[in-house]
Amino acid sequence: MELQEKIAEYVQSLLEEGFFLVDVLYQDKGGRARLSVLLDGDKGINIDRCASVSRRLAAWLEEQDLIKTAYTLEVSSPGVGQPLKLVRQYKANIGRTLKVDTTTGATHKGKLEQVTDDAILLAPLPTKKNKKAKAAEPEQPVLIPFVEIAKAVVEISFD
Repeated sequence: MELQEKIAEYVQSLLEEGFFLVDVLYQDKGGRARLSVLLDGDKGINIDRCASVSRRLAAWLEEQDLIKTAYTLEVSSPGVGQPLKLVRQYKANIGRTLKVDTTTGATHKGKLEQVTDDAILLAPLPTKKNKKAKAAEPEQPVLIPFVEIAKAVVEISFD
């Protein structure tokens, strides 16, 4: 079993219902190894939960002696602007604005209205009123299958 898989399996055993593992990233660049564990929750995750997982994971890694070199351990939630990876992350962001790049090269931006096991539904965003512009037909919601999503990011709004 690969290092990341072992770590993922252990971390998942630490997580309570409502929380989930997003990713385990390990990089070793010339003796400066970095292990990043990304966690999230159906209603978000706080720093205290990340710190608890970090302490338990650090102790387990020392006990198992899985990483032979010095390393930095980081346990956090995916940062703002990080792409969504799991269906569960999409579900946690229903009602928020997403920017979705598809494998066909198209880019869609809209409010995430619905998530199924196979696709997401983006509703058009309200258009900003421009007195000089003629009334345009409103855009229609767009259904995007997960297999066609190259990258999806939550857009932060300061309105």
